[in-house]
Amino acid sequence: MQMTDKEIVASYRRCADQSKQVQILAELNACKPSKIKRILAEAGEIALDLQDVAPGGEFEHIRDAATDHPDNPLADRALRCLELIEEADSPEIKKRVAEAAIHIFAADIAAAFNLEVTA
Repeated sequence: MQMTDKEIVASYRRCADQSKQVQILAELNACKPSKIKRILAEAGEIALDLQDVAPGGEFEHIRDAATDHPDNPLADRALRCLELIEEADSPEIKKRVAEAAIHIFAADIAAAFNLEVTA
């Protein structure tokens, strides 16, 4: 079953337990909960945190690697990108900053710290 974004938002608004509804909607739509959270955030229903923007902990691996290798020239850049994502005021800005950082720096950061980049 594939619901439209409007149907997902409407279902979320009508449900009795919104904390469980994200997982239910993800299962119904055969997608990850992070996709449902992004749809709800774009509709203004929820706020995304860093884990929602980068599901799977990709950013945490970058943070750990940068912290463990402070002498690496990309460490400061990687940590600053993470700070910008965390400081963003709105879910939409947070999402855009994360996507820009991924596109601009992910390959360089991954190569510098021997990390695998996942999409």
